[in-house]
Amino acid sequence: SCDVIAADSVHSALEAISATAPHIVLSTPDLPDGDVSALLPQDTDSTAYPVVILLDEKAPVEALDALDSTEIFDSVIRSETAQAHLPHRIQRILEQFRTKVELREKEEFNVALFQYNPAASVVVDSEGRVLKSNLARRRLDTALPDLGATLYDGTDLAIQAEIHEFPPCTRPRSPV
Repeated sequence: SCDVIAADSVHSALEAISATAPHIVLSTPDLPDGDVSALLPQDTDSTAYPVVILLDEKAPVEALDALDSTEIFDSVIRSETAQAHLPHRIQRILEQFRTKVELREKEEFNVALFQYNPAASVVVDSEGRVLKSNLARRRLDTALPDLGATLYDGTDLAIQAEIHEFPPCTRPRSPV
């Protein structure tokens, strides 16, 4: 189920958002007391809720272009035809938002797993260049190679043979 709270101003919308945990925020860009971007989550890394802007067909193309160019809103829906399918659009927007949140959380987990792993680790590409290292590696007494430094020659057959014994997920990345 979904509760709907109507707000006729940015101020009342912000009060409603702070009082509840919305799943999604729908708005028109022309609220009387402020900029609709104030409805965006204040934390830039927030996974709180998507914001969808609804424009009527009479809105100037410049308004749509301006909103789209910011890339801060999750969706801008312009036509009445698109708004006629709003429930399906919202469902799709929510699914995409949840997927984006899940991917961000997995990425954050993997970064933390690498960075805080007690085993010193260095990531190199297939040419032997250092791409990154974790925090444990930085605490070692031995010198840490600089990012971009070459640990081994990409033509070193002994190292290449050793690399191919690693599981695929642990092999050096090819240069981009």
